[in-house]
Amino acid sequence: MLCVAVMLSVMVMGAGAAFSDQDKIENTEAVDACVALNIIGGYPDGSYKPEGNIKRSEITKMICVALNGGKEPNVSTNSKPTFNDVRGTNAAWAEGYIEACVAQGIVSGVGGGRFSPNGNVTGTQLAKMLLVCLGYDAGIEGFVGSAWETNVNVRAAQKGLYEGLESMDTAAALTRDSAAQMVWNAMNAYEVEYKTTIVTDENGNLITQNVAEDKQAIGEDNKLVRVTLLGDKYEASVYEGILVASGEYGIQGKSAGKDKLTLQVKAVNGASVSTARESTFKYANDITDLMGQYIKVLVDDKTNAYGVFPVADQNVVASATFDKVKIDGTKISVDGTAYNYNDGAIEGIEKTSGTELKISELTGTKYAEVASGDVITFISNDGDSKIDLAIVNPMKSASSSLDKVTYVSKTEFVAGGNSYEFDDVIAPNDLAKGDYVAYYENTYTGDKEFIKADKVSGKVTSTKDSGKEVKIGDNWYKVGNTTPDSPFYQALMKKGDAVELNSTVTAYVVNGVIYYANAETAGSTDTALVLAAPGSMDTNGNYQVKLLFSDKTTKVVPADQKYDGLEGKLVTWEVSDDVYELEAVSAVNKAGGDVYAESTTGFEKADKTLAEKKVASDAVIYVTYKDGTKDKETVLSGNELNGLGGDLNGNVYYVLTDGLISLAYIDSDSYLPGANATQLYGYVVSSVSENNDNNVKYKQYDVYTTDGKLVEGVKQKATTSVKKGDFIKLNLTSDNYAEGVQKLSEIETNAGALLNYGDDYLVVLGSNGKATNINLDDDVKYLEVNTEDVKGIGNEANLEKASETGIANEYYANVSYYVEGGEALLVVIDTTGKWNNGTTDVTVTQREATTPTKAQVATATTSAGSLTVTGSSINITDGETITLTGYSGTANKFDVKLTAASSTSATMTLEGNILKNGPVIATGNKADIEVTGEGNITGKIVITGDGLATKTINFTIKVQK
Repeated sequence: MLCVAVMLSVMVMGAGAAFSDQDKIENTEAVDACVALNIIGGYPDGSYKPEGNIKRSEITKMICVALNGGKEPNVSTNSKPTFNDVRGTNAAWAEGYIEACVAQGIVSGVGGGRFSPNGNVTGTQLAKMLLVCLGYDAGIEGFVGSAWETNVNVRAAQKGLYEGLESMDTAAALTRDSAAQMVWNAMNAYEVEYKTTIVTDENGNLITQNVAEDKQAIGEDNKLVRVTLLGDKYEASVYEGILVASGEYGIQGKSAGKDKLTLQVKAVNGASVSTARESTFKYANDITDLMGQYIKVLVDDKTNAYGVFPVADQNVVASATFDKVKIDGTKISVDGTAYNYNDGAIEGIEKTSGTELKISELTGTKYAEVASGDVITFISNDGDSKIDLAIVNPMKSASSSLDKVTYVSKTEFVAGGNSYEFDDVIAPNDLAKGDYVAYYENTYTGDKEFIKADKVSGKVTSTKDSGKEVKIGDNWYKVGNTTPDSPFYQALMKKGDAVELNSTVTAYVVNGVIYYANAETAGSTDTALVLAAPGSMDTNGNYQVKLLFSDKTTKVVPADQKYDGLEGKLVTWEVSDDVYELEAVSAVNKAGGDVYAESTTGFEKADKTLAEKKVASDAVIYVTYKDGTKDKETVLSGNELNGLGGDLNGNVYYVLTDGLISLAYIDSDSYLPGANATQLYGYVVSSVSENNDNNVKYKQYDVYTTDGKLVEGVKQKATTSVKKGDFIKLNLTSDNYAEGVQKLSEIETNAGALLNYGDDYLVVLGSNGKATNINLDDDVKYLEVNTEDVKGIGNEANLEKASETGIANEYYANVSYYVEGGEALLVVIDTTGKWNNGTTDVTVTQREATTPTKAQVATATTSAGSLTVTGSSINITDGETITLTGYSGTANKFDVKLTAASSTSATMTLEGNILKNGPVIATGNKADIEVTGEGNITGKIVITGDGLATKTINFTIKVQK
């Protein structure tokens, strides 16, 4: 069964580091912060091992990285090592870090010239190191000598280094969990600096003394503030407050923007702010699961957030389904626990369209204590356990209840009549046809995240609360709400059959609530189509009826009555004593479905609809149709219907189940495209003969098909005119009959030159002189042919770009194509590289882009400094030289004017070492182009247009006195 935690987790991912052993970490905030600051990390297997001990070598690296702002420091080693047990051992990797810490007085050896790099670190030892990092002098503070441990522990407690670790044995080996807490405490502690003061000693003499004081710097509003280690080394601060937006999602109508969060700031670096404000920081992670909670945000000086951490002692979060929520006097009860509350609007849902639903309205039978699987989360975010707000991420569907899954493939599924690509949504891995689903909208990404209802089957053995709760098997379930817009606007409702005492049901359950139910009912769902009911009787005195069954078999069966009014009707049937009893499918007998209806709109191939409705993949579709003058019948599945080669007109009688056609009868006078045949494209490669077989006339010819085979002696009974060299679409039966033949005259019309191609497109230059982008269907077929010799060659996509004829922009046609629904279903390739129309090789010429409306070198806009133009009419011509005269120190400018013709673009480029500001590129008018002396400027205009050949105009500008 789905649980509340799962329902909430679909909102977002958590903000923590999420190690594989995360549940063992006690100091979560500290570990996550140190990971974010690059001070500490996990292991290759994804674990953190919080219970493991920190080695002395490891702690030196952590300290060096922390003091370098999270970046790997540039450490070095001495020619002679300080210690004799580091270099040449398995701890040699840490020698540089150890030497750096020794040089700063942070660590020392253990005696005898040894450092003991693999030894464990105690709490007091780490405290000493961190105090030195904060600025304390070990000698002045007595961190050396016989009393060093006492002095360290006193000062460490004063600076808060043991905060959250009050029960820790400081003399014992330190765990990785506790080490992270101490380091994080130190990062938030204030640094110190020593100041010299004059004091009176015990003998009354004035002496100087060095005293450690908290370091200060100028902060906000030019006020002095104390400096933390975090602020100094990382230029970072810790902001505290209420999360009001993450990405595009927020409460109170707020939005932070992509990859950002917005905080209602309450404190900075532990100090309360005097004036409430909102601050937005850059943070790419989804933290919408912390929405409305009191959090800490670790931020650098460029407003980048390192990490986000909820503050446990400030937040109370209580979640429950709506049936477990009620107003209890002046308090709100959530799953039996009472809370005081501040009234306000519930985020994520409405009472009615455009109307807020408030916490105080969760009373009565309309808005609370309603059998709903939706979860509401209540949050207190100021440490007083008084509810401040509530949030709901509601279940949704295409219908007003759960959606039934009617089709599943590797790439997509259909639920509630809508198709969803698996790549576009988040769906259960075990999703199967027949499941019932709903979805949540991921508040951060907007993705649909589907959940699957639990399926429960059995007899209802007990009920209570007037049937609002039922027992199936060993478990009790709530019967879902059936009142619209309860417990909130557009909440999902329970649909399907009634769930009553002693009924046997299949129920679909979310969070213990039944949203859909199917009850076993009397009556048959076995179907057939009545082909004939002549009223004749068999030797046993039973009436005879001819039926087409769903398994495609046709039988004459004994029946209990004439049924002469049921010819051409869908029926359900039952057998009693070997005699069939029939009942017409109708609005009364829906054959187990939901709705019976009739239509004059048949099957439409483009939309894959029948009677303008989608068809279930396993639907049973009875069809009567014409083959020439003969009446025929068959039975198709929904998949087979959708795979037909074309439309099928006729009257339709159908049953809808869960919004999809599950049963239908199509009564058509048309040919059934592709019935019992394979749809192919082909090239007629022989002469066509007329033949007669037992007074049945047919055409006969050879076809090379997209199967890559030559099919000899194909018989065509239809009257469609075909000849050698034609391209056709056909359905080929197993006995070589061509059905539904369609001549593809477009192939000759579309013949052109292949200029470019990719996996899903062709660029073909046609007879209109323009290159066109042709999109290819996912299941495009290929025919390789020799059009001059009228021969089939193959069916591979052996595409080659067209050859030029030797005349500018002229090419030999070498491909053609057939399009349906905007995409090419067939591509024909002439393997000779020259398409022949029966008499000559076809050539196509690509039109050049149109000359610009205006292309001119002109007098400068700043006329006082303009050169005089000789030549250059409205349009510069190819090879033209334009002379600019009158050059001097002050007369040194000119303009260019460029206006592209309609549906084209033009770019003018000027190059020459006399151009003062280097090469000039103009796509329109450009004023006051300066030159530095006499000489030549090379000009070029390039004109392009969609599908047209590029036109280039070259010219020269000559500058002289």
